Amino acid sequence: MCDPMKLTRLLLLLPLLALAACSGDETPQTCGARCGGGGSLVDTGGDATGSGSGDAGSDSGADTDEDTLADSAGSADTGEVTDTSEDTIADTANDTADSDGSGDVEIDAIEGSGQTVEAFVTLTAATICGKLTACCDGASVNRFFAPFLAAAGDPADLYAAYTASIPPNAPLDAATCPALLRDLYLAGPFGSWAAKVAAGEATFASYAAAGCQQRIEAAACGAELEAAISYGSCVDIAAPEPGTQRPMFVRTQGPGATCSSIRDGFGGLYYGTCDPTVSFCCQGTGGRCSLPTGTGTGVCVAAAQEGEACSYFGDITLCATGLDCDFDSNSCVSSALPELGRGDTCFDAGTNDFVGACVDSWCDFFGTDRCESLVADGGACFAGEECETGSCEGGVCAVSSFCVAP
Repeated sequence: MCDPMKLTRLLLLLPLLALAACSGDETPQTCGARCGGGGSLVDTGGDATGSGSGDAGSDSGADTDEDTLADSAGSADTGEVTDTSEDTIADTANDTADSDGSGDVEIDAIEGSGQTVEAFVTLTAATICGKLTACCDGASVNRFFAPFLAAAGDPADLYAAYTASIPPNAPLDAATCPALLRDLYLAGPFGSWAAKVAAGEATFASYAAAGCQQRIEAAACGAELEAAISYGSCVDIAAPEPGTQRPMFVRTQGPGATCSSIRDGFGGLYYGTCDPTVSFCCQGTGGRCSLPTGTGTGVCVAAAQEGEACSYFGDITLCATGLDCDFDSNSCVSSALPELGRGDTCFDAGTNDFVGACVDSWCDFFGTDRCESLVADGGACFAGEECETGSCEGGVCAVSSFCVAP
């Protein structure tokens, strides 16, 4: 996860408008992967939304149900569910479960109930609550709910109404947990996506949603469960990791179509309901694209492709998915970074940007600016990306204790 001190220092280094670069999947990644393999991304409202493993933050209070949290849209997961869209329509909701408990009844419930976002969220919330009850001690339960509770700390935030019911403010109740978690998910990004799907501005891929739910259901306690429900997973309330998208939502709006922002990160704010591979949501006056309000509507305009001009200032022009806006040339360049080994320079303090991706090492971008050896068990750390185990708990590298025992 991202360390709050690092995030604070990072924010001090970046101009306000350049924060758009630390977005979800589409906005150019000028600030790179500073959050590592499981950290928070900075929301336009000033929050660092986090994962089920403990990252957290709060919205500014100005966000509405149609505002931002984390971007996503994209193709279905492959290899997880073999049903086609035609198959899912034909499935019924009253199938019986297999004798081996593989969970077909849950997947068919998604596919045969109108393929709605709400049906997926309801079923997934129940599945997660069952896992929390079976696998997790009190500390792990609190860790899972921490992002919701931190966001609810802002009295104007949509999670605020649930503060008294979120652990540890209330004990985990197996009977009431599914409804609570469903409401929390719908108050966040999934509610905004549901509204866009209902308006015909996005498509819900139920076969991909079934794959996500199936992965959670099949996950063993411990690392598998943490990976299935924490940062980077398709059900996390935080923005997807840069370069990834929520697999169950697809946006196809092209240039000229009416668009609006989605409460799902920088990508959701700036690209909204537009297809991010070809366009972004232009909101402004006088024919100029400006910083979106998050609540207004706009028109999808063509996104800049590689080598074309881009800008975050004045009349905004954003790059298409997978491209960064280079501040030196003001043109779109590939966001792919070369692989680096231990000892290689990974961060350029002069340009405040990463120059490569450390392999089997981590980038000490507030220290040596080089790829450093991973820290062994028991060593000091700020974030899990520094550790051989991938987990930093209490400032020490250790095997994750998340949901390893009830």
